[in-house]
Order: sequence, then C-alpha cells, then structure tokens
Amino acid sequence: YLPRQLHTRGDRLAFSNGILFLSGAAIAFVVVFGAEVTKLIQLYIVGVFVSFVLSQTGMIKHWTRHLKSETDKAQRARMQRSRVINSIGLA
Repeated sequence: YLPRQLHTRGDRLAFSNGILFLSGAAIAFVVVFGAEVTKLIQLYIVGVFVSFVLSQTGMIKHWTRHLKSETDKAQRARMQRSRVINSIGLA
C-alpha cells in the first residue's frame, strides 16, 4: 500500500526510505519551528487528534459495511455494539 519509493526494505527488513523520510520530516519540523517545545507539542497533539478521528471514522465505516451483509443475529449485535463504541470514541 506504500508508494514505490517508500516500499523498499533494507537489510533489517525495515522500510529504509520511509524511515529516512520521517527522519527528514522530523528534522525539518524542528528547524521550521525553531526547536520550540511548546509549538512542537501542539503539532504533536494535532497529529494525534487527526489520526484518532480518522481511525474511529474508518472503524465506523468498516462495521457499517459488514453489517449490510451479515445475517447472523449474534454477529450483528456484536458489530452494532462495536460501531456504537467507535461512535462514542469519535464523539
């Protein structure tokens, strides 16, 4: 699922180019924000919030999609409960 440039694995089976890209981005953020911890923490908080919202939204879509095809009542109840939990997490 990664672009070809980030998909290359190194000797230790890690995505070497991806690690280099993330390292470069981190260095760029430190330089751009003048290594001010307050600004970097705020940027981190925004990143965590965005990733949490996207993951909860994705899980709600996942359970909704699977509910359309599931016929077993016990499975449907479990999926509905999971969807409610993810909806509460999103709220």
